[in-house]
Amino acid sequence: MVARAIAQAILPPLTPFNVGVTALQLGGVVAMGMSERTSPLAYSKFAGAAGNVPSRLGMLIIYALGLVASIASLISACREPSCPRAALVGTMLTAHYLKRELEVFFVHRYSGKIDLATSCAISLSYGLATVGIMHYSARERALGRVAIAGAVLFGVGAAGNAWHHWLLAALRSGNRTAYAVPRGALFGLVACPHYLMELVAWLGIAMASSSLFAYLNFASMSAYLMGRAISTRDWYRRKFGDEYPAARKALVPYVF
Repeated sequence: MVARAIAQAILPPLTPFNVGVTALQLGGVVAMGMSERTSPLAYSKFAGAAGNVPSRLGMLIIYALGLVASIASLISACREPSCPRAALVGTMLTAHYLKRELEVFFVHRYSGKIDLATSCAISLSYGLATVGIMHYSARERALGRVAIAGAVLFGVGAAGNAWHHWLLAALRSGNRTAYAVPRGALFGLVACPHYLMELVAWLGIAMASSSLFAYLNFASMSAYLMGRAISTRDWYRRKFGDEYPAARKALVPYVF
């Protein structure tokens, strides 16, 4: 169904603006994967010494524009009762960013600082991506099987992402601030199962949207998180040496 859904993606009208947007997205797919493999964005394990604001504040900023844009888009979509698909996509995006902000407050454990410019740049990209997904989403009266399947995928991905985030947070419970080798659930197979589950959620959003923009956004997120997963696995190997399982993959169990 996924392959068929991608093949049926709605192409935007052939205008200079839309061609430019698509070209930028295609360039982003290549650039994000390469940059995250060689120079990961400066947050979390890769914050380094460039941090100038507390990590919790920086992470709140990262998801802020995405949340604001998704809420505004959802309100706008709800004013168009003839377009339930847009309302579904807006609901999924709002749920995604609201979940991330709530996790920043109540789940994740932070130490150190983050670069403010990095936080603002990521936040802007999430905000623009949200606006783009909503703008290009299909305006159909019926949801259809693909959109419903996308909603199910989104739910599975969001739940899996939250579960693995909780497992990571449990490693630093109490007064512990040092990193440890993650274990439990899919952490036994890959370094970043939370990234894998996030990609499942983004694929669900793309299927619900049925737009080329949303699928290219998924491709860009895939390249970004694939590169970051490899960098994260390599970071674990350097930090923990033989204690870190050598056979553990980066993102996809047994494959990648």
